[in-house]
Amino acid sequence: MVNSIVGNIVMSDNPNSFEAKTKVLPKLLVDKTYEMLTSGDKLTASELKVCLDTCKTYGVELNEQPKTSITDNLPFDES
Repeated sequence: MVNSIVGNIVMSDNPNSFEAKTKVLPKLLVDKTYEMLTSGDKLTASELKVCLDTCKTYGVELNEQPKTSITDNLPFDES
């Protein structure tokens, strides 16, 4: 039996099998999304939608609330 490692995922004999692809695909999607969002390039609405959907699907939910809010220091007139 021949095994290969892609990232932290061990793939069996056939790296082109459906099972091997389904294990590697989420990591590739997240890596590509991160690359696109941090590139500094302007993204189209479609590209942003794909990035958002990828983040929603494969993202990690945070259990703790942020310590600061980005709106705390904005000059709102609440009168």
